[in-house]
Amino acid sequence: MMTLKAAQSALVALAAIGIVAATPTYAAGLDNGTAAVYSNQPQYPTGPTIPGGPGNLPALAPDVKVTYVSKTSNNGSMTWTYTVANIGGSTAKGVKLEEVVVRNGFSGSNGITTTTSWETIGDMTAGASKTFVLSCAPKWGEPPCYSSSARAHSTSYDSNSGNDWAVSP
Repeated sequence: MMTLKAAQSALVALAAIGIVAATPTYAAGLDNGTAAVYSNQPQYPTGPTIPGGPGNLPALAPDVKVTYVSKTSNNGSMTWTYTVANIGGSTAKGVKLEEVVVRNGFSGSNGITTTTSWETIGDMTAGASKTFVLSCAPKWGEPPCYSSSARAHSTSYDSNSGNDWAVSP
């Protein structure tokens, strides 16, 4: 009985400082005389609070993924197709796509130039996807079209930021 009192005091102390939730718990006797303790506290709360992080994380956070799909070329003009998808379990808020087109002269004074543009996607629910086509046309006095990349940005926490960027080959 003394051990049960000590455990109860420890739980009260932990609840007071916020380490353990202060919700009712219930004990049920088992055949061999021990007690099982259970609670009405959810088993999978909204997520941990990471020190210095964005606060409570959704149980299934959004995961915005960018995938390179294809490239076409015609008389010096190029187009690249990318897909942006939310493969996570909740809505990704304020999604924007950063598109970069690279022109490469390989040598001489033309060198390498890049053009960056932005597309606003908005909120993406779990499972949503959208296809984007980047294009580059020949311009007098500029290097030829060469490659592209696309990167998704979101105002929501992204559970895997490593898949937010794709580059054409």
